Amino acid sequence: MHSGRGRQAARDCAAIPGLLALLGTGDGRVRARAVGALHNLSCDPQSVRMTRRSNGIGPLVALLKSDEMSTCSAAAGTLQNLSREAASRQLIRQQGAVPLLAALLSASDLQAQLCATGALLNILGPVLDRTPRAAAQRKALGMLLSCALTLSMVHRCVFQKTPACAV
Repeated sequence: MHSGRGRQAARDCAAIPGLLALLGTGDGRVRARAVGALHNLSCDPQSVRMTRRSNGIGPLVALLKSDEMSTCSAAAGTLQNLSREAASRQLIRQQGAVPLLAALLSASDLQAQLCATGALLNILGPVLDRTPRAAAQRKALGMLLSCALTLSMVHRCVFQKTPACAV
């Protein structure tokens, strides 16, 4: 309950446009904190609308190219939340996020992979609703994304021998 009041207070004091402005800063730590706060706020439908109306989708998509995986992850998570709204989904597609999110499926960070998967399902799933075989296509998309994640994890464990894979 407290976090809901905090999100409302952040909205009421127009924190979202200020946080969006910080996404363009040269300081990586400030950028990471700002996108992390936007990720937190974006679970609220009013914050989603405010982010979209403040032209925040373009800067968030640009952060998917960041060298900092935590920034990419938070940007993907924010886009995942924003993509639950139809108007935002369309803008996210128009900004070229789909290939960038797809690239994150093989990222070194599991959180980035999961957020990218959720965003892609939200962005592409409703498009499939317009086809006669919508249910089968959505299921196939989910399975494809799941396989991509699994292959990425196996690749890291077998070929890159990451510490998380040690038995």
